[in-house]
Amino acid sequence: MSSYLKYLEDNLNEKFANDFDEYRKYLKMYYAENARCPVDLKIPLEKKETDNDFIFMCKLKTGKDWIATVRKPVVMNLNLRIIELKEKYKNRALLFKDDLKENLLSPMYNPNSDKDLEGKLKELKNYEREMDLIEEIFNKRREDEDDIIKKRQDILKNLAEIRIKKGKLYKDLEMISEENKNSLIQVVKNEKEINEKRIKELSKILELKENQVKNWIIYFKFVLDYVLECSKLNDLNKNIKKIGENYDRVTSYFIISPPLINIMEESEKIKIKIKK
Repeated sequence: MSSYLKYLEDNLNEKFANDFDEYRKYLKMYYAENARCPVDLKIPLEKKETDNDFIFMCKLKTGKDWIATVRKPVVMNLNLRIIELKEKYKNRALLFKDDLKENLLSPMYNPNSDKDLEGKLKELKNYEREMDLIEEIFNKRREDEDDIIKKRQDILKNLAEIRIKKGKLYKDLEMISEENKNSLIQVVKNEKEINEKRIKELSKILELKENQVKNWIIYFKFVLDYVLECSKLNDLNKNIKKIGENYDRVTSYFIISPPLINIMEESEKIKIKIKK
């Protein structure tokens, strides 16, 4: 039994979306009444279904046969499947326990009984294996979500620290006029580095203490940092929502094998057209 993890990335990235679009066209054609041959609408279309395929056939006027074989996809609802497996495992395990007890207490050795127990044990192992494979998908979801949650917690911690630092500085800056604040904001926005010499210049120009100028510049940089961290937090919130939606979609419709369309004819492959 192959690991389901190897199919996960393709499912998350919707790799088979186009394949299913084409598959739905053929399904529509299969269930349509009085369906016509897609390469010559004047010719009736013959259809049949097997366990694994839909088969479409028509005899062209040229004498050539047009045959399209559409392999059915293999899709599984992992949420329902693991519930089903757990229930089966529970019931089979109880039966195995009773049979094993009966076998051990039997005064007569019966090789057929041992063989039967081996088969039932193998069945239980197969259930365990498939449950583990499905759990790998659920664990991967938790890992992806936990990674985002950890980053989110780090940002919330940073925001709290910035808020505290801002609060301490702001008490000393309340007396600065709005005009001077706006002037200093423009300086911070337009000048990458503001050294001590520049702080002294601004102090004289704005008639403020050097400490006030320096603290207001630090305060505004905290404001910019706060806005940046909020933006990162917003992106992470969107990401964790997207991860949840993607995994909900994937686990309820997990594609193990996509549909495969194979057209066999002597002439050039013709793209199917279906009237809407």
